[in-house]
Amino acid sequence: MIKGTYPNLLQREVNRQLTGITATTTTVDAAAHVKVGVAMAAGVVQRVVLLRQDSTTVTSDFVTGRAVIATTRSATGKVVKTAKVKQTAPIFSFTARADFDIHGYTYRVKVAPTGAVTILGTGGWIA
Repeated sequence: MIKGTYPNLLQREVNRQLTGITATTTTVDAAAHVKVGVAMAAGVVQRVVLLRQDSTTVTSDFVTGRAVIATTRSATGKVVKTAKVKQTAPIFSFTARADFDIHGYTYRVKVAPTGAVTILGTGGWIA
């Protein structure tokens, strides 16, 4: 590791072009490799951001409480991919992975309309 300051990628994406929000962050795995950020405004979810272990982010933007678009960005903030999202259930859910040397875990992350984040480990593997 090189001594210096590093950008907080999760905060950068949670706050990107949003004002008047309240942001919370949650660590998905015990080693803090994967994190989730939720931006709320007027009691409604505005954005959910998954910070992956490789420093890429997946930002899901919401309109009227439903996810409509997901944007994947590199660690430098460059857009890598965008995709439309059709959220049918009131609870927004996605999969997150944490990889270690020769093993890893898969998590199911759920974000309620109130912004509450629930994390469920769904299994692990060893290479």
